[in-house]
Amino acid sequence: TAVLSPAPGRVAGYALVKDIFGEPALVIKAELAGTVQKQGTKTLIWYVVFLSTAFVVFGAAMFLIMERMVLSRLSRLDSEVAAIGKAGDADYRVRVEGKDEISNLASSINAMLASIVRGEERFQSLIENALDIIVIIDREGKVTYESPSVEKVLGYERGYFLNRNAFEIVHPEDIDTVMKTFARLLL
Repeated sequence: TAVLSPAPGRVAGYALVKDIFGEPALVIKAELAGTVQKQGTKTLIWYVVFLSTAFVVFGAAMFLIMERMVLSRLSRLDSEVAAIGKAGDADYRVRVEGKDEISNLASSINAMLASIVRGEERFQSLIENALDIIVIIDREGKVTYESPSVEKVLGYERGYFLNRNAFEIVHPEDIDTVMKTFARLLL
């Protein structure tokens, strides 16, 4: 009887040799000390440790690069746009840094703000020079703006109606109609 398993701590390799008729004739066995297997296992473990470490370092580096070059810039742009919206002043501008998509977005925001300012200036010019009486009133009916035409058309000094209730100057017979119309506009 032949024993095909190697001794403990050893590695064996086997080859079958056939005769001229193709029948199995002989088994060749090569047996070595298990140091090759141990070295292979050690190498495999070090390879896995190296790759894991490389992935962690590469991932951390990518996160830092994304944070510095993209996320922090988007966060700053977001806070600047929010500050402009909160201030309600389209004359402010956001900072433009670099020559990439984020700086293109910042430039587009600045162009939009400039367009809003130009539109507001045109609108202001139309209102200031119109012969129609234009007033802006809040939800409670208080006058918050009156156009200069109040003086030209009605003869009242500019500012006369500011902070007054607009419904006080409506004829008593028209007050119901005006109030219903105003209520419909608030919906």
